[in-house]
Amino acid sequence: MRKTLLLLMVICAAIWLFGFDIETSVSLKGDLSGKASVRVTADIEGFLQGMAGIWRHMPGFKAPTPAEIHQRALAVVAAAAAKKPEDLERQRAELGKSLPPGVKLASIALQYQGTTMLSQLDFDFDDVRKLWQIQLPQSPNNLLQPGAASRPASQATKAADSSSEAADPRSLPYRDFYDRPFYGLVVNDMSTMVSVMVTFANPVAFARLVVPKQGTIPARDEALRPFEGSRFIFKLDSPLAVHETNATRHDEHSLLWEIHVADPDAKTQEILVAFLKR
Repeated sequence: MRKTLLLLMVICAAIWLFGFDIETSVSLKGDLSGKASVRVTADIEGFLQGMAGIWRHMPGFKAPTPAEIHQRALAVVAAAAAKKPEDLERQRAELGKSLPPGVKLASIALQYQGTTMLSQLDFDFDDVRKLWQIQLPQSPNNLLQPGAASRPASQATKAADSSSEAADPRSLPYRDFYDRPFYGLVVNDMSTMVSVMVTFANPVAFARLVVPKQGTIPARDEALRPFEGSRFIFKLDSPLAVHETNATRHDEHSLLWEIHVADPDAKTQEILVAFLKR
């Protein structure tokens, strides 16, 4: 039981790193240059509530009260918002240096409200096939993780970190998102056709797969409840005509995929596909 709960705890921590609401978009020109952005919205209080749902089932640990959770979430967001301008500029410079040739950081937007944090990075690129190479600096200098360096370590987190039974979040298939937000994007230019494929690994569906219902279902359900409204959105627009796609919605030149990660029928891995005609 303890091993399963520790695994669930680490998975949920990694899901928080993955984000609550993620939107990536690519605006593609005919020569495959264009603009791209990644936007992450995270509800810190919701995450801590989910972790508390696990702590309640962990022998020897006392779960925090709702008031304590709220105050801790406010503290995390406040610490992230208190970054000095020179720190942000240093992060921006570090990210700019790390980008592949032909990809430039266009802008950064960081917003903090209550217990919610929003991060957005915008890029210009000369070839969309270079986006997968974007690798963001490790925390605490990762601009998509504005609260990572200031998160207070809980007793349960320390126990998970020190336990040889706990999984390393970086070994989980979705952990790469913060480090490489476009890693699942594959574009092929086939002369008269351009194919676009995005592979999305769903962390909530993965948690349901690896943590069985029997015995731990209360802890699992409480831990995953904050993610019920979470979405992964991918937008693509281009002057090229849409020939064939599995997009949620599309018109002649714009496509949108929307995945509600907590849907009961959600797959552990989704393949988003579009064929654009020149």
